[in-house]
Parts: sequence; structure tokens; C-alpha cells
Amino acid sequence: MGRLAYRILLAALGVYLYSQGNGLWVLCAIALVWSLVQHRLAAVYGVLSRLTSVREEHDANSVLVYTFRLDRVFEHSAVDEIFSKLLTNGKAPRQTLPEWRGLLLENYARKYKRADGVCEVNFNIKNNLLFVNGEIDFGDHVYHGLEIPYRWTEAGEPEKAALLTREIESHLDVRVLLVNGMLLLQVGRFSMEYSPKVLRGGSLAVYETFATVTSFPLLYFSHQHNVPVRYLNLVPAATPSYKASHAEWGAGKKRPDRYTDWRALQQDIATYRVLCDSDNTNYNYSRIDKLQKAFETKRQPLLTAGGYEGDKNNDEGWRYPDTGHRYWNQYGTVFFRNMNADRDSHQTEHWFTDYYEEDP
Repeated sequence: MGRLAYRILLAALGVYLYSQGNGLWVLCAIALVWSLVQHRLAAVYGVLSRLTSVREEHDANSVLVYTFRLDRVFEHSAVDEIFSKLLTNGKAPRQTLPEWRGLLLENYARKYKRADGVCEVNFNIKNNLLFVNGEIDFGDHVYHGLEIPYRWTEAGEPEKAALLTREIESHLDVRVLLVNGMLLLQVGRFSMEYSPKVLRGGSLAVYETFATVTSFPLLYFSHQHNVPVRYLNLVPAATPSYKASHAEWGAGKKRPDRYTDWRALQQDIATYRVLCDSDNTNYNYSRIDKLQKAFETKRQPLLTAGGYEGDKNNDEGWRYPDTGHRYWNQYGTVFFRNMNADRDSHQTEHWFTDYYEEDP
């Protein structure tokens, strides 16, 4: 109210001086304009100055490794459903489910030269450069895909889908991706006929093209990995409320608010930025501790639902050097580490010197 009253007074004084032919009205006009833009300029300056020093965005050093077992993936109900539909349509390369699973494992080993049925993908983010399995990935997304063929040509090459043939009838896609902060392991690529869920039929059909085997709530570990926000791959259309809106909207129905989950996600991203920037002197310990506990509360039900177990507890954050964090379930293991946590620790001076000084 004080700022508003000040502006009204300036405007009234300027009008009065102008009506009296007093040139001081110009000063009133300048003061009024400055009052209008001053606080906005201050806010913009604050944001720009902070962006030059936000470590997780410009000086990232994050490690993410996902190792998963294809034999367990092929036992998922979504893969069973694919086989059932292929068999019904006369497109199955084998006649029984065990034979189908065995064929997928055999063809994975043949194509990717790994006989143990395990896939390991390493993501490293260094100074906003993404490395996948040791090579720079200019796709710039935390993503890794496998394409497992059902059949081979006489030349020993994977058989490609014929014209007008659905991709799922020639090969199975398995992919790892990070979207909206969730690390997903999925199988697919479904046409509508093979989709496990059709959200809306008709000429403008909407249907699932991939089925999620398991997911890991990477977002809610924030500073433990320090992955830059851009690599969390924020996509409004990938939120549950947006997806559900396709199924709930139809004739005679009002479209629901599809952005409910997106707004909630933006609040989590704001918390994520603060926790990744927790060494900022503008924050206090109680605020950081409250936000960390809120994230722990959010991630625990998701870990339980995914059947994840971990090799660390909440009392081991003091250890140096930080050896990373590992979680696993029946499908595989997720490992992540914030390499900057060691580099910027006050304990570094004792790690790289050849003497130790006792604190008083």
C-alpha cells in the first residue's frame, strides 16, 4: 500500500505541476517510471546474478548407472501380453511363452554381444555435457534404447519390419529414460492394436506406446546426484493427470484439468533447485532440513512400490569420500553419485595433504 500511495502522490503532483506550467513535472514523471520498474529490475538482476553461479546447472559432475536383467524384464506381464497378441495374430516367432522368452534372450546376446542377459548403461554429466557409455551423446537426453529382433535374415542381419507391418511384430524395444525426474525402464513400441491401454478410441485415438516395467524416483534424491534440471526432461504431457485427461474427456464430458500434476511437479523442481544449491549462504539449515525431509517422505512410498532396497541409511551422509548411492529391485540396480560432493567438501584438505591437523 505504501508504494501505491507513493505512486499516486507522484502522479498527482506531476499533473498539478504540469497544469501550472512548472517544468518540475518532468522529475515527477521520471520518479514515477523508476518506481514502476525498480523492483522488477532488482528481481531480474537477482536471477541473472544467481544463474552465473548455480553449480548444478553449469558445473555438474554427476554419475548415473543403470544395470538391469533382461530375463527379469521378459518375465513382466507386459511382455507376456505382447506374446499373447502376437500368437493370436499369427505373428509369434515361437509357440510357447518360455520359448518366446528364451528367443528374446538369445537374440539380445547375439546382437549386443553379451551372453549374460544383462544391460548396463552409464550416464555421466560433466559441465552440461552428456556422456553415454563413455561417448558424448548429442541427443542430450538421459536415454538408452535396445531393439531386440525376433528373426534374422540369411545374411545374419536382424530382420526389419516389412512395409505396413507393425514394428512390434518384428522386434521388441526396451528403453531406459529419465522423464519428469523419474528413471523409467519400459518395453514397447506398440501400435494401437497391441497397446496395453487405449485411452481414447476412434479416428483421433490416444493409446500407450510403451509399458513401464519399473520406475525409480531419482528427482527426490536431489543433491545426492546433482543432475541438472534440463536433464530431468520435464514434459507436461508425460504427467499422470495430462495422460488421464485423454481417457476422461469425451462426449458430454468436461475436460479435466490436465495440468494438476504439472503444477505440483514445478513445486518439486523449485525444491530440487534449492537442495542442489544448499551451500548458498542465503539459506538456513532449518529450511534445508525441512525440504530434505519432505523429499524423503515423497520418495519412500515410491521406493516401496517399486520394491527397491538400498545399501545406505540416513546416518551415513558424513562419510568421505562419498562412494555414491545404490538401490536395487528384482529388475536391476540404480547407482548415482555427485562427484562434486567430494571436491567441494571441507574434508578435501585432509584427503589431499600428507598431514592432519586436530581441531580444537
